[in-house]
Amino acid sequence: VADNAFSYSELQKISLPSTVETIGNSAFAYCVGLTEFHVGERVTEIGEQAFRGCTGITTVTLPDGLAKIGSRAFQEMSVIEELTLPDTVETIGYDAFRSCENLRFINYPISLESSGGSLFSDCKKLLYIQIPDGVETIPANAFSGCTYLRKITLGNSVRTIGEYAFSGCTGLAEMTVPEGTESIGYRAFANCTSLWKIEIPKTVFKIESEVFSGSDVTLYVIENSFAHLYAIDHNLRFVALPDMDGDPEDTVLDKQESSYYTISDIVQNQSLVPMTVKYRVKDEEKETLSDMEIRITIPANMELVEKGIQYNGELFYDYVYEDTVLMIPAEGQQGEIRFYVKPVAQGNLTTYASFAYKRMDRTSQT
Repeated sequence: VADNAFSYSELQKISLPSTVETIGNSAFAYCVGLTEFHVGERVTEIGEQAFRGCTGITTVTLPDGLAKIGSRAFQEMSVIEELTLPDTVETIGYDAFRSCENLRFINYPISLESSGGSLFSDCKKLLYIQIPDGVETIPANAFSGCTYLRKITLGNSVRTIGEYAFSGCTGLAEMTVPEGTESIGYRAFANCTSLWKIEIPKTVFKIESEVFSGSDVTLYVIENSFAHLYAIDHNLRFVALPDMDGDPEDTVLDKQESSYYTISDIVQNQSLVPMTVKYRVKDEEKETLSDMEIRITIPANMELVEKGIQYNGELFYDYVYEDTVLMIPAEGQQGEIRFYVKPVAQGNLTTYASFAYKRMDRTSQT
């Protein structure tokens, strides 16, 4: 079917011959009188905006063998409630199903290899979505504004959640990010006003800013994971769970001799709070490490007193303090760092320290 073949026409019904393999760009765009459409069994490609604005269509049947759906192909089909995408679909363009306001059920093709953003954005009545194993990326804005969305199941192959992917999903209450996921994009869960719980695995090593802006959520994280530190840095409510799969001995530090603590019972505004970091590298590790460094994160509502930093009992000046992180070279197998902080605002005061190093094979670790 050629590009623009029937666009803006008063077409109400059509039967395509079985020989049709491609439906062109805007072929049936804004045919508002069209109520039902069966895509021919040999069709492998649906062009951009092919059915955009067909506000009367209640049923679309798509054939096995369909491989490509163009950008905005089904955008603004405001009446359709259910659509089944064949698992042969490999490519879907941006805004393909955007603003299908009555769409309640749609599946996510297992063979989808590439897709644009905003696939199902503003499908306000979409209730549930399951991302099958094999899908690695949730595109930007994929489900943003799906206000009725109650449940999302992500497959174990997901590695990246794009920016704004689930923003504005105001009906979403709980979310589990699967093990193996590595990054969560900017404002991915922003303004999810009903979201109270999200589980984030230790495999996540990148979380962009404002991911949970406008969402009163508690993060369930693994102790000492990136998500745990992210929650502390951004003053987010969290529950830290023990790492049941981790090896407590899998560390270069002697944990009996390594600690970060304060001796103050009461922390008052503008009072000086003494802090102490102690570390000791295991005997079997000391010859394998180089470029060792203690990194201490100072929260925004604390002020570091830089004049009083001590290393092994002596005033120390060879440090770097930037972006709220105090970095001090670790010059031996063991050491003790003392310094003061001063609270400058009320609120939860949470700070943590980490030990960074390189092995002799030059791999950096923390």
